[in-house]
Amino acid sequence: MKRYFFILHSILILCIAQPLSAEVQYTLKQCREQALQNNRKLKQAQLDKEAAGEQRKEAFTNYFPQVSSMAGVFKTNKDLVQLPGMSFLDGGYVANITATQPIFAGGQIINGYKMAKMGEEVKTIQLKQTEEEISLTTEAYYYQLLALLEKRHTLEVINTQLKQIYQDVSNSYQAGVSKKNDVLNVQLKLNEVASNQLAVNNGIQLSKMLLAQYIGLTTDSFQIDCNLLKELSPAESYKVDHEAALTQTKEYQLLNKNVEANHLEYKLKVGAQLPTVAVGAGYTLHNLMDENQNFGMLFATVKVPISQWWGGSHAIKRQKISEQIAKLGKEDNAQLLLIRMQQTYDNLAQAYQQVQLAESSKATATENLRLNQDYYHAGTVALSDLLDAQTQQQQAFNQYTDAVVSYLNSRSAYLRATNQMF
Repeated sequence: MKRYFFILHSILILCIAQPLSAEVQYTLKQCREQALQNNRKLKQAQLDKEAAGEQRKEAFTNYFPQVSSMAGVFKTNKDLVQLPGMSFLDGGYVANITATQPIFAGGQIINGYKMAKMGEEVKTIQLKQTEEEISLTTEAYYYQLLALLEKRHTLEVINTQLKQIYQDVSNSYQAGVSKKNDVLNVQLKLNEVASNQLAVNNGIQLSKMLLAQYIGLTTDSFQIDCNLLKELSPAESYKVDHEAALTQTKEYQLLNKNVEANHLEYKLKVGAQLPTVAVGAGYTLHNLMDENQNFGMLFATVKVPISQWWGGSHAIKRQKISEQIAKLGKEDNAQLLLIRMQQTYDNLAQAYQQVQLAESSKATATENLRLNQDYYHAGTVALSDLLDAQTQQQQAFNQYTDAVVSYLNSRSAYLRATNQMF
């Protein structure tokens, strides 16, 4: 009996030490990875990239000979050929196969392949852009939840302080030292904190649902790592040479691809106006002469698009203008990208300064509350001064939390703008 009691006791200890319903904790990195695995927009971008790859492979087949075959049979009600003393060709069959290899097509084949290959490269860049957008959105949801969790912690600290004050004031009132009004003021403050806690808890639940839905979790019963509030480095530690970073950004690479695509389109327009030369071979089998016959042949063709020259010159000029527009757009947008880098860096530097100021205010408010507590216990300040000091501390703590989250979002924006996210 003692043995069974010992086993049961051990099981109970294990159950208490390792609860079955323990929530999983996710880091920011894990949330990003989870989002990239489950996001539908990213899956669509991946499919677009695969489709572009198939189009490139399709364009590559234009280098191969074009092979075709034909077969047919016929029967007439009288001979088609009638000569003195003979008539024939009242039926029969014909079959042939030909293979044609383009020799010169004005560069349309090679440029068409380059265009398809570039399309695949563009889809690859856009896929990376989608990954960055998903990561940024994930971080925004994560930081929003982080801020609410920190504000809930602040409210818990304030609530604990108020309960102690309420106990002190109640004891003083019962001893005839304090007024009933003091007790009511503290009770009102406690009710206010309770109301704020309810709102924050609802916000936390909603933020968890949003984050869980976005990263593909089937439950919102999880926790996040709050250590990001401590991982704050000066803005200077993230700064890079903007001119050097410009060429590595996805946006600049797409601007380059746009210029290249317009140039290839210009070459295709020119090529469409040039003659095309091809050589080929064929084999034919028939019984048109009432006996089976076959022959092979070699041939060469030259096709000159004379009628296309009338409008073709204008099409070439129009495409040349489009190419110039693309180049101007590249230069203009490159400057805007550099401006965005500087702007996001300025925001980051300002956000870091705000964190430092908020941290100083937090320390000041904490010291102010400590002094007012001492003065209140010494009877040199009123209860209202103590409650005001506590309100100031709560505001300072919340301002610090908001400043840190603003810094984290500003950091993400700068890293994205300078291609430092991955």
